[in-house]
Amino acid sequence: MFLTKNFLKIFYLITIIIYSFCINFWTSLRGVSPIDTFLHFDSAFRILNGEIPVRDYWIVHGILIDYLQSFFFFIFGVNWFSYIFHSSILNVIVTLLFFNLGEKLELKGIYLFILTICFATISYSVSGTPFLDLHSTYFSFISIYFLIIFFQNNKNKNLFFSIFFLFLAFFCKQTPAIYVVFSAIFLIIYVSIIRKKIIIIFHGLIISFFFLLTFFLYLFFSNTDLSYFLLQFFLFPIEIAKSRYLNFDLNLQNVFFKFKSIYFFLLIFISINIYNFYIFKEYYKNKNFFNFITITLFSLALINHSIYTKNQIFIFFLIPLISLFIFLNLNKIEFKFKNLFFFFLIFFVIIITVKYHLRLNTDRKFHDLENTEIKEAIYVEFRKDFFLNLKWISPNFRNPKQEINIIEKFYSYLKKNNKNKILITSHNYFASLMNEKIFTISRTYDDISYPRINQKYYQQFQEFYKNKIKKNKIDYIYIFFPGEVLTSENLDHLVFNYIAKKCFFIKKIDQFIIELKLKKNCNEISIF
Repeated sequence: MFLTKNFLKIFYLITIIIYSFCINFWTSLRGVSPIDTFLHFDSAFRILNGEIPVRDYWIVHGILIDYLQSFFFFIFGVNWFSYIFHSSILNVIVTLLFFNLGEKLELKGIYLFILTICFATISYSVSGTPFLDLHSTYFSFISIYFLIIFFQNNKNKNLFFSIFFLFLAFFCKQTPAIYVVFSAIFLIIYVSIIRKKIIIIFHGLIISFFFLLTFFLYLFFSNTDLSYFLLQFFLFPIEIAKSRYLNFDLNLQNVFFKFKSIYFFLLIFISINIYNFYIFKEYYKNKNFFNFITITLFSLALINHSIYTKNQIFIFFLIPLISLFIFLNLNKIEFKFKNLFFFFLIFFVIIITVKYHLRLNTDRKFHDLENTEIKEAIYVEFRKDFFLNLKWISPNFRNPKQEINIIEKFYSYLKKNNKNKILITSHNYFASLMNEKIFTISRTYDDISYPRINQKYYQQFQEFYKNKIKKNKIDYIYIFFPGEVLTSENLDHLVFNYIAKKCFFIKKIDQFIIELKLKKNCNEISIF
């Protein structure tokens, strides 16, 4: 019997590792949404070449994914495989932790295995490629994992790792991590009071201080200006958040119907714990109650984030996670038709997982590919060593070959220019592709990446813009947005609102490529 159980567990673990890696890897090879798919490609390459986020290019979100990806590039080379290997490995890690959490809380067997496979199917694979919100979410999940274990055994190492991964989550992206931070603070204070161990709060403060000190040492040794970090990481993002909260249309569709399947399982979970108050004495001191508050707050934090973000919804992994704790709670209760209820619950989880797998993984809805013919995606023929096995199709072109030809043409054109240049584009992989230093002002160039002319902190960003041109002795600025119409308003937002138009010789290469050559006699930037 012992050998049989061990063999079964090994089988489960091997299957989970292979499946969670392959489902993410498979998804990431099918189609791209350039600005999101390649978000961390060139920024990670720049770190390998000595550049530092905040100091050398403007960011509005976290910096940690850039560093993590630069590590994968260093180990496996700068190519598409290294990029998706990163996210696939993270999918394996969080899936194994999910399985391990179930085992530690004494749910074993086929139900745990099925829930774990469902979790792997609709966790990181909905994006496939490294993405800010998902890294922040899954590092937050790892933090919650350690916090739950800490509530079970009171070992300080678990509190240490919980706070550590919350810091990592925050430096991947400020939200949703900040909501989970507030939840964790509440939970730690609550448990400390209930257990009459205020020293837990003291330990949490010491650990937090240690990580803050480590971060300030990073700023010091990387020669990163604290005021620029505060501006890019806190002050300007707060302005964006204010605008979103003030202008958001709160209605039943946005708040409830988009998340109805999550609410359904959450309602079952809440109902069970209300019942537990009646059958267990002092249930508010029970470890299961701590788990209930933890998972409920975590779920509500992610729902709140999803309500106000403009990204596609990616948090359906909460369904197998909440279901795991439903099973754990019901294991403590005896009632008629218990096995039948378990069967229907797991069946419902499978049905919902299949639904979101088809929508998010197969149709690639998260990266806006649901309206494309993904079956018509084609391999990138030029630089096959770089785009290894990527099948290209994007929302911008019905014909993927046409888009690839445009990209290849720009690649060849850019390759001929050996001068110092800045590239402004939604395709953030050209520095990596060319294996040369191509400068940038901002990591991304969407509507919220940096301050516009009438926004707060515009002058600070303009100063940053000019300083980078001067410091790097820039000769050319290239603007490349295939599939988009470059209007005069676009060009103003990208360049001319920060550096006067009179400072450039303007050349339109084609409808998607504009070359700006800086004039030597432009006093505004005085780079010569």
